[in-house]
This record gives sequence, structure tokens and C-alpha cells, in this order.
Amino acid sequence: PAPMYKRMVAGMLSGAIAALVCNPIELVKTRQQGAAGASSMYHYKGPLDGLRQLNATEGLVGMWRGTSVSMMRSALVTGPHMTTYTSVKDLFVSRSWLQDAPPLHILASLCGGLSGIMCNQPLDFIRNRLYNQPLGADGSGAIYSGALDCLFKVVRTDGPLALYRGFWAHYLRVGPHYVLTFTFLEQIKRLFGC
Repeated sequence: PAPMYKRMVAGMLSGAIAALVCNPIELVKTRQQGAAGASSMYHYKGPLDGLRQLNATEGLVGMWRGTSVSMMRSALVTGPHMTTYTSVKDLFVSRSWLQDAPPLHILASLCGGLSGIMCNQPLDFIRNRLYNQPLGADGSGAIYSGALDCLFKVVRTDGPLALYRGFWAHYLRVGPHYVLTFTFLEQIKRLFGC
């Protein structure tokens, strides 16, 4: 198997590249989730309308607003998740604690998901704050000037644990997703002899 640092780098790069490519739709999705009826400044009828409005009002630069935070966030979930998943699986198989079968895939998925979310939750929280803040006339954030400003303001007003607000809900949402994804992936790999 590949050394752990190579697994981490590969996972982090895949997460960062995916975030770069998907940022406009992620921005629309996050704004739609944060919309609070008439008080919201973003009234998207759906993802395509959101992309159209985003491009019309904020331009190409606005479509990639927050990309650096999103790339760091995705790198910090994908790298630790993939590394932990494969490391737990390899450890349990090498020590004959469990066979390379669905029960181990489920356990490794849950461990990987936990490590990924522990690493990425603060950036996920900051990214959502940045994405949902109102914009000033010049297009800059009206509340936070960037990720570090958001981090310092949240920690100063609510304490560092505020960055982990929603952690268990996040884990309960993605845990089953990871379990299904990796259990099916392992079965497909076995089916095709990979």
C-alpha cells in the first residue's frame, strides 16, 4: 500500500480540485439553504436560476467567491477521510482483526468520516458564514472581510467551540453516505477484480 503521506496528499488534492470546479454550484446551494424567506437577499428559484443570477449580479469573479476556503475545507475532509479509511482497513486486515468485507468497510468508513469532519468542520462553518453574508455595494462582504476575519470574530464573540457547532448533525448526515459509498465501492472493485 501507498505510504500514509501519499494517501493524504492524493486525498487532499482530489478534494481541493473538486471544490475549485464545483464552487459556483456549492455557493448557490449554500445560499439557498441559508435563505430565510423574504428576509433573504438571495431568491434563487433553483440551481440553474441561481447560477444565472449569480453570474448576472456578481460576474465570473463572484462565482468563485470563497474558493480558497472551499478548497481548504474539501482538502481537509477528503485527505483525512481517505487516509483514515485505507489505514484502518489495512491495519485490521494485517492484524487479522476483521476480514476485508462489508463489516470492516462500514467501520473504516465511519472512522474516516469522523476524522474528516473533525478536521474540516471549522472551515465548513467559516465557509457557510462567508457564503451567506450580505454583500456591500462594492461586492465585498458586509460582515467579514475574509476567512481569517470571520474566524477571529466568531472565536472572539462565541468562543472556539462555536466552530464545531453542528458537528454531530454533520457527522450523522455524511456518515451513512460514506458507509454506502465505500461499501459499494469495495463490492464493485471486488466484482471487477480491482
